[in-house]
Amino acid sequence: MNTKFDFEEGKRLCNAAVNFSDAMQDVLIEKLQQGYKGWDDPDVLSDSDLLAKFMKLIGESKDIASDAVDIANFAMFMWYRRK
Repeated sequence: MNTKFDFEEGKRLCNAAVNFSDAMQDVLIEKLQQGYKGWDDPDVLSDSDLLAKFMKLIGESKDIASDAVDIANFAMFMWYRRK
């Protein structure tokens, strides 16, 4: 493994993360406007139901690249609940 830090690659990686995060936020706002809720409330959507929805999304994905934002949003929900 090369231990020399590549600043250009670091910038590209950070830019990709910011752009991906922006895409995640766009979808989240769209879903909120459509009435979806409960992402952070296990009384509205249990942890097991959240995991089941996540696994179903992954299992039914025909193109992981196009579904990546939705998959990442579900992963973020589970990460947020990790108490």
